[in-house]
Amino acid sequence: MNVGRVYLPGGQTAYDAAVSGKVALTFWTSLFADAGQNAGTFHIENIHEYLVAQGQIPYTIAVFLNDDLSPIERIKKLKATTLPALKAAFSKISDDPAYRMIAGQSTAGANSFDTVWMGTDIVSKGIGGSPSLVCFGCHGGLGNCPSVDPNCTPKNDAYSTEIAFCPARKIRWSATVGTCDIFGTLADRLAAGCGGDSGAGGVDASTCKATWLTANRDVANAMKTKGMPYQLFVVSQGGHTPSTWGGIALAYQLRWVFKDTTFAM
Repeated sequence: MNVGRVYLPGGQTAYDAAVSGKVALTFWTSLFADAGQNAGTFHIENIHEYLVAQGQIPYTIAVFLNDDLSPIERIKKLKATTLPALKAAFSKISDDPAYRMIAGQSTAGANSFDTVWMGTDIVSKGIGGSPSLVCFGCHGGLGNCPSVDPNCTPKNDAYSTEIAFCPARKIRWSATVGTCDIFGTLADRLAAGCGGDSGAGGVDASTCKATWLTANRDVANAMKTKGMPYQLFVVSQGGHTPSTWGGIALAYQLRWVFKDTTFAM
């Protein structure tokens, strides 16, 4: 089963006791997958163990994906091989996309959002750590909806504009972003009480001046306007680093994304 590393909270015994058709899946991409074995601030396996044992989320199998795909390719692979392989190995997995979540950070966080947005028939929940829902490089995402102007704007509204323009999706989205996850001049950052290094990478400020904080707030507001469930944790002084997107909010996020499911242990 070449889908990545699979983790069963409580081992085979706990899985055997789970209710058939109510077993959930979480897919962890990129840095989340690299840190799956409780490295750094993530503690993904420990969080699954605790929440499942406390009956706060469905019995949930964690899958640490072993590839780095675009949203469209991810959706194709989930449908063609990943989900069939997992279902063959674990027959109690639910067929309901409400029992599936995908998570990623930075660009992988934006890709996770795109995967949920375009693949609601297979996965309807997502978690993003400092997701790059910004318009650097005119990164718009959100395919499969009417076309809007993809050009970058000072408000970084490629995502929020398309969310407002497109029909609402049946999704749940939770994200973390730092108050210092901004990109601008040194004076801009110091005025915001942040240091000189955004930690955001090589974004050309003359092209887009991508600002993760503003963009994620805009997305949250757009989802609120459309009546789509969303959750946004703003981390004081957090930058574009694991201290912002690590385990600081994962337990709360997992509880919330599965809040609309029905299950029994």
